[in-house]
Amino acid sequence: MISILTFRNFILLLFLSFVKIVSGATVEELSQQLDKDLSPKERIGVLLELSEMVQRNNPTQGYEYALEARGISILEQNIEEEIRSLVFMGASKMYLGEKAESLKILDQSTEMAESLGHDYLVAKSNHIRGLNYYMMGMDEQSLTCYHKALKINQTLGIKEEVFRQLNNIALVYRDIKNHDMAKSYLEKAISLAKELNNQKFFSFSTANIGFVYLDLEEYEKAMPYVDEMLGELEESHDTISMAIGYNLKALSKNGLKEYDEALESALKSLNLAKSAKFMDGEIHVLYTISKIRAGLKDYVEAIKIAENAMMKSDETKTRRYTEGLLKTLISSTIALGDDQKALRYQDRLLSFKDSLYNIEKSKLVDQMDIQYLTREKETENQKLRIEQGKDKKIIALQKYITILALFMGILFIGLSIVLFRSLRVKKMNNQVLESAIQKRTKELEVKNKELVVSNQELERFAYIASHDLKEPLRNISSFANLIDRKTTLAGNKELKEYASFIVKGTKQMYTLIESILRFSEIKKQPDSELSSVDLNNTIAEIKNHLSVQLNEKNAKITFEKLPTISGDENQLFLLFKNLIENGLKYNDSESPQIAIDCEEKNDCFLLTVKDNGIGIKEEYSKEIFKMFKRLHNRAEYSGSGMGLSICKKIVDSYNGEIWVESELEKGSNFYIQFPKQIDKINTTINMQEELVPH
Repeated sequence: MISILTFRNFILLLFLSFVKIVSGATVEELSQQLDKDLSPKERIGVLLELSEMVQRNNPTQGYEYALEARGISILEQNIEEEIRSLVFMGASKMYLGEKAESLKILDQSTEMAESLGHDYLVAKSNHIRGLNYYMMGMDEQSLTCYHKALKINQTLGIKEEVFRQLNNIALVYRDIKNHDMAKSYLEKAISLAKELNNQKFFSFSTANIGFVYLDLEEYEKAMPYVDEMLGELEESHDTISMAIGYNLKALSKNGLKEYDEALESALKSLNLAKSAKFMDGEIHVLYTISKIRAGLKDYVEAIKIAENAMMKSDETKTRRYTEGLLKTLISSTIALGDDQKALRYQDRLLSFKDSLYNIEKSKLVDQMDIQYLTREKETENQKLRIEQGKDKKIIALQKYITILALFMGILFIGLSIVLFRSLRVKKMNNQVLESAIQKRTKELEVKNKELVVSNQELERFAYIASHDLKEPLRNISSFANLIDRKTTLAGNKELKEYASFIVKGTKQMYTLIESILRFSEIKKQPDSELSSVDLNNTIAEIKNHLSVQLNEKNAKITFEKLPTISGDENQLFLLFKNLIENGLKYNDSESPQIAIDCEEKNDCFLLTVKDNGIGIKEEYSKEIFKMFKRLHNRAEYSGSGMGLSICKKIVDSYNGEIWVESELEKGSNFYIQFPKQIDKINTTINMQEELVPH
């Protein structure tokens, strides 16, 4: 079957090619118009048309055009054009992959359009928001936005937009495997395309029904729709869409085991992709050809093509087809009887899935970021409403004072009455408010107790689970080492390699369990357990503890005049040990250097742990402190991905801060800010929020 992600990208590309607005002018002609003496309204129009034309292929430029248009709109106090500019800014950010930022902008445009009562722009904003959520796999949110846009466009009678939303909704239902609903919406879209007498709309909708049958592996039913889509594309001369269309035909024919026709379509697709320099399409069709070759039992050729596709994937950092290619390589090498090669591909697949897990976690974090931004936006709106209420009261008061100056006598009596009533209402409101506060306080007390119990249960679970898992792992490791020694004596290299894989896997699992256990044990301490910790002694102990590793790597740790702080000695030892080990592990220097120093400020100590390691990209400076976040797979650097999350949990418990400043190939500076006055270690980190499923 074809992956959902591949279909999502194809459908978006194909749909945009069918329904985009075609301008009478080229990008170059419109750009030249910007050099002319245009009125503000004319310049805004040209800028937004340019933004729409380039935002898919050059989203950075599209954003800049829309941003300039917004600036002019604000100066001209043209709210409608400002909203339109925000919609285009949000669309450009979406194509840049900055979906959280895109949604923040679109939330603003939606709110402004709703306050202005401009239904079309409300629908437009929700359309782009829906695309954002769709591309992120957040189907429920996507459907909400699409349905809102559909309802508005139906009311306004904009049938082209209604057609677009019907197809959008159908695509979401298809991706969540609700094929009956997908067909229902596509049938409505086909009916509307006939009413509009729009052949392209008709072909697009019928093609989508074909894709539904491909999802269901009903290839016979899918083929007529795929052929009709290709017929429409032949007239459009859209090379990229043609390449994808022939690739889909090849996959359909492969599903029918009509391998010769499948190979013919795949080769057409490959030539089209190469002519359009469509590298992603080229890699996908190579993957298709490797599957077809495997189906023909031409395993040598299947392996050769799949390895070529893997090489191109590595060059372009396209990971979408890596898992499928590796599976083809594994099955083909097994079919040829090359078990050792198959095992190496299997090991690479496991390593890839390990990295892929981090990608899925990043997607989850993106969704959490969007939820946070939504809450943040609502808070801002609430503050704005309060400020607007204050402004209205001030204006009313100013009018009241003016009238008071003219009619002092009459208004004095009126003011007395109003004041009396106001005090009475205020007293009643205070009573209601006090009752609500007491009720809310009791609710919070109950929730806090529940949270404490929940955290205790989670910590206990992590502790017990970790201990219970260690014993069988020790047994597996012991017997694997025994097999390793036996096979060494027997001279069986193949069994020795298998045993080494088991040993490596158990070590990795053991390290992960240890890290989870250590994380669960970090908790708040009673006042009586706090002590004065001389960090000079702590670092000296760590140097002694790591002496063998330091000698092996020719590494050096330097420190001087570190402070004495109030805290838990074991936790502070673990904090600096993890940071130092991190600087040694991710360090390709012939002589790794770790330097620790401190700057005393008014109310805190700022400690710096500096290394000369491989460095970290700026965009990952916050991600590395999250649980299981690994920037490299285990084949490159060992570890559990828990070290820095443990560091952050310790520092957070002191109401401190930890961050990193780094540059690739030039090392990293980890900064830790401790408050001077620590009465007690503050809180236990909420395990429900931190412990991401692994």
